[in-house]
Amino acid sequence: MTAKIERGIPIPKRNASFSKFGPIFAAMKPGDSFVWPNASAPLTYAKRYGLKITTRKLNGGGFRVWLNGK
Repeated sequence: MTAKIERGIPIPKRNASFSKFGPIFAAMKPGDSFVWPNASAPLTYAKRYGLKITTRKLNGGGFRVWLNGK
């Protein structure tokens, strides 16, 4: 199988608003937090979009996620 090489096609920008975390983090200020069932999804989103967050496991299950800075 061969692939046709194409040039001059721009890479579309990512749109954070399409992610479930886009609206959540956009509404947050540093120091705000929310509870999520696992820590991996918010950590991945934060790393991808350059956000600084802190997570801690809760005794009752789930994780609390704090926004440290944008």
